[in-house]
Amino acid sequence: MIHGFSRWTITLLALINIVLFAKAYIQKAQLGKLENTFLKIYIIMTSIQFVLGVIKLIDVINTVGFDMHALRLQIEHATTMLIAIAVIHITSKWKNAENTIRVQRTLQMLLLSLILIFVGISRIRGMEIWIP
Repeated sequence: MIHGFSRWTITLLALINIVLFAKAYIQKAQLGKLENTFLKIYIIMTSIQFVLGVIKLIDVINTVGFDMHALRLQIEHATTMLIAIAVIHITSKWKNAENTIRVQRTLQMLLLSLILIFVGISRIRGMEIWIP
C-alpha cells in the first residue's frame, strides 16, 4: 500500500527538483541549500521506494513461485526502477563540479529519472494510473 501511494510523493519531489534546477539553469544561479536539500530528499525517497518495491517483489515471488511468465511485468518494473535509481544516484558524480555543469547535468538526470519512473509505473499498472 505505502509503495503504491508514495509514487505521488516521489513524482512531486521530482517535479519540484526539476523546477528548482531549471530555474537555476536559466538564471545561471548558484545552487543553494534549498536545491541541495530537495535533491537529497528525492534521492533518499526514491531509494526507500525501491527497497519497498524489492520487498513487495519478494512477497509476490513467495506467493506465485518463480513463474517468470507471471512475474514478467514485475521484473520489467523493478528493472526500469533500478535504472531510474542509478540515474538519480549519478547526480552525486557532479557534486564538486563547476556550478553550470552540475546544474545542467543534474537537471538532465532528473528529467531522465522522471521519464523512467513514468515508464516503469506504466509497465506495471498501465496508463490509467496517471490518466483517470
